[in-house]
Order: sequence, then structure tokens, then C-alpha cells
Amino acid sequence: MKFFVAVVATICIVNISSVSAREVKPSLSLQAVYAVPIDYLYNSAGNGYGGGATLYYNVDESLSLTGHIAYMVHGAGIERQYTTYNLSVIPINVGILYKLSNSAVTPYIGFGAGMFLAKTTVKVEYMGISQEASESSSDVGITPLFGIMIPFGALSIDATAKYNVIFLDGGTTSYIGIQAGVNIPL
Repeated sequence: MKFFVAVVATICIVNISSVSAREVKPSLSLQAVYAVPIDYLYNSAGNGYGGGATLYYNVDESLSLTGHIAYMVHGAGIERQYTTYNLSVIPINVGILYKLSNSAVTPYIGFGAGMFLAKTTVKVEYMGISQEASESSSDVGITPLFGIMIPFGALSIDATAKYNVIFLDGGTTSYIGIQAGVNIPL
């Protein structure tokens, strides 16, 4: 009887250990960001660039909760004589991500929502006189996305395309964000 109990206890311990080994851990993705404005408010802004970070908290092997923050800088869409235009955007989003397969190369889709903080600065210089004006805003937005993770040793390459829609007082504006970076298990 003692032998039977020892065998059952050993099987339980091995099973618990294998479940813990399969446990999906959180990870942090550090990304370079390229943003392409596509309508309304950002018509005067050119393409932007910056960096971002996404925290993935894995609920199970195919579902993750996410938190994302980035910083992007846009110059003028059309250069104008005597005028300097800058737009900086900080998206702060939470979301959910669904992995379409659990193979080594993992495509995924997701959805996020959150705040988009923006600051626009326009500076005009003419005949030695300089004037500057700036405006800040914080607006709510949504972000459908798709991407892929490709293993690279202990890390993985994370590439994502996002369609960001920002709801303003007078309508909406949007941009496509393309992110690529490295995903680090925590």
C-alpha cells in the first residue's frame, strides 16, 4: 500500500511540475514604431516615428491581456516656408490579444482601447520675428490590430500593425501604426 501511495504521489508531483513548466509567463515587447496618418486632424502631420512597449499578461496559451504605451513624433506633412510643425502623440492602451495558433510562429489578432495624448506645436519665423503656438489634447480611441511573433532563441521577434481610431470632439482621426521589436519573457 505504501508503494502504491508513493507511486501516486510521484505521478501527481510530476504532473504538477509539467503543468508549471507549461505555464505561460508574462512578457515585455520593446518596439520601434512607424506611424502613417490617414485622415482629418493629422492631415497636416507627416509620417511619425518613435518607440513603444507592450506588456503581455498571458491568461492561457492563446489569450493575453495587454498594456501598451508609446511615444511618436510627427513632422509636417507639407513643408511650408517660415513654418515649423510638430505633433507628438502618446497612446496609452489596454487590450486583449488572441493567438491564432500555438505553433512556433504565432500569428495573432487583438483589440485595444485607451487614451491618446497629443501635443501640436507650430512655430512661425519671418524677418527675425518668431511666434509659437501649441495645443494639447487627450482623447479616447480604439485599436484593432494583427501581428506575428517569431521565436529567436529565448526571445521572439514581435511585429504588429494597428489601425488607431481616435474620437475627437468634432469627429474622428486615424493612423496606421507599424511596430517591430523584440519580446522578452519576464
